[in-house]
Amino acid sequence: MERAICLVLGLGMIPAAAYAVQNKGNELTDPVEILKKADAAAKSVDSVKYKVSYKGSGSAGAQAPTIEGTVLMNGWFENAPDKFLCDANVKQPGSSEVRTITAGSDTQTFYVIDHQAKVAYVDFVPRVFGSIGRPALNLQMSEFVHPNPFRDEINGRKQELKGSKKIGGEECYEVYVVYTNRLLQTTWYFSKNDFLPRGVIRRRPGPSGERLQEQWTLTDVVVDPEVGKDPFKFRLPAGYTKSNDPAP
Repeated sequence: MERAICLVLGLGMIPAAAYAVQNKGNELTDPVEILKKADAAAKSVDSVKYKVSYKGSGSAGAQAPTIEGTVLMNGWFENAPDKFLCDANVKQPGSSEVRTITAGSDTQTFYVIDHQAKVAYVDFVPRVFGSIGRPALNLQMSEFVHPNPFRDEINGRKQELKGSKKIGGEECYEVYVVYTNRLLQTTWYFSKNDFLPRGVIRRRPGPSGERLQEQWTLTDVVVDPEVGKDPFKFRLPAGYTKSNDPAP
């Protein structure tokens, strides 16, 4: 999915058909066909749980935190996942400290829990997340619950099958995409088993023209997982303080 925040240097238009070659065995070789299968697979997902790691590389490495955690998501509302629970371990650039953050919503309530400070910020609007909660939200791969998950990739200017890569025990197709705005470039990794994403690399220019790159890697993807009652509902941990102010 083409995101407004991801703007990257563009490349010229090259027809996707130029990258389709003869099919060998059961392997798919047409990148657009792979994207269409990924789109259909993601549309069949009601809820999903996965482990994920995030990092910036290139010039983005000096600016972006390193984040690892788990995500549970369900549904889509307006322009974001409807219900979600993100548990994240965040390490800022140049620091060895790991900060543990939980960010979530049950549709009606939004909350951020800072486990180091033992403070929970709770409100009825997303602004409560603040700078503390944003790294946890960054672990969301919203294509799992988006109504048109890979429409922008299917209709992009360029699609190319680069090869294969194993991620978390899953053999994946590696599909490179240039979008219609010619600025954003991504490399997607789709499981050859279920066609759901296991990773993505996004490339975009920074404000001063420098090259930025971000990478998400997913493992242990479970579709429609069995979870306890009201897993997205806010619960104040014992010994924590509740605040109605936005997180810092």
